[in-house]
Amino acid sequence: MAMEDFVREITSEWKDLSKSERIKRTKKLCNSPNTREFIQKRFPEFYAEAFPRAKTWEGGSSESTQPHTLYAKPL
Repeated sequence: MAMEDFVREITSEWKDLSKSERIKRTKKLCNSPNTREFIQKRFPEFYAEAFPRAKTWEGGSSESTQPHTLYAKPL
């Protein structure tokens, strides 16, 4: 089976799964570095779904890393 056919087949099967099942399977497959890289390259939509990137704001940093104004020390 050609790689393109394999990717198409897996993609069509996985799209029929529930989101939680896709995430579970993707994370399970990404246990090894080689497989993780393969999933990241060949199935970017499933990888992004299982490992979402932190949202950034104007400063380019994650909001969760910014000190809360209530707890921030004055300059």
